[in-house]
Amino acid sequence: RAAMNNPEIKALVFVTDSPGGFTTGVTEVATMIQKCKKPTMAYTEGTMGSAAYWIGASADYVYGTPSSNVGSIGAFIAIQDASKFFERMGVKLHVFRSGEYKGTGIDGITDKQAEYLQERVDTNAKDFKKSVSNKRPLIDDKDMQGQSYFGSEAAPRGFLAGTVNGLEDAVTKFNSHTT
Repeated sequence: RAAMNNPEIKALVFVTDSPGGFTTGVTEVATMIQKCKKPTMAYTEGTMGSAAYWIGASADYVYGTPSSNVGSIGAFIAIQDASKFFERMGVKLHVFRSGEYKGTGIDGITDKQAEYLQERVDTNAKDFKKSVSNKRPLIDDKDMQGQSYFGSEAAPRGFLAGTVNGLEDAVTKFNSHTT
């Protein structure tokens, strides 16, 4: 926010190398970048995947090297069903819950818990796709099913504004659009 409000800073460049991770706070950061009144660019020569792509895709321009790894649009929740483990160990597990969703997976997963978790995944994925589509409207829904692409494959699919040979090349292209 400080950089966005600093009149001496004319543009923002985000250099990313991350496979993503939890989405807590991602919606807010992506929205902040999308609403930024200054020109913005995201760049990767490594990985810009999942939550990291959600944020990067919010920039005005996104560049990656041909061998970079870009995309992985989607969401998942992995819950371990530890009930068989405890059973094999000879441990009888008693779970006392404050609600039917607390401790999901410790003693198995009920149909209701599975439905609840799938709804959360679906909502998160829908929000992710909508946010990406705001700035990257050329990406087809068939390319937003969790796949990752090399930069050379991602650019023609709309994930990147183009491929570059490094950060300096990306900044040069970015400057040609903003000056």
